[in-house]
Amino acid sequence: MDFLLRRKDWEWLKEIGKAPPAEKVIQALVNFLIVSLFRPDPELVFRVDGARVDQLVGDPGPINYGDLRCWHVEERDGLYVAHVGEADPGAYGLQRYLESWLRRWGWPVLVKTDW
Repeated sequence: MDFLLRRKDWEWLKEIGKAPPAEKVIQALVNFLIVSLFRPDPELVFRVDGARVDQLVGDPGPINYGDLRCWHVEERDGLYVAHVGEADPGAYGLQRYLESWLRRWGWPVLVKTDW
């Protein structure tokens, strides 16, 4: 099950013993933000929405949108590193987009992209 939670909501759940692992929450949030870059398509099921990418990300850098996803999150001394596959390590626009939203929601995150 995916949990889309702001950090403060997750901390409240943690206090009462009902919080999912932070890494799973962050992974779900990153994948939600990635899916937000697509639109439904009658033939392909989904298609990248170029206008939305321009609006939210700007220049995303080289990306394989067909398999783009966060596959792993690890915690390192209070900072969470989200590993996103199928994007160039220099996909700085995508990294900034994901990091800025996660930080707005209270999560200290660094996004690393790789093929």
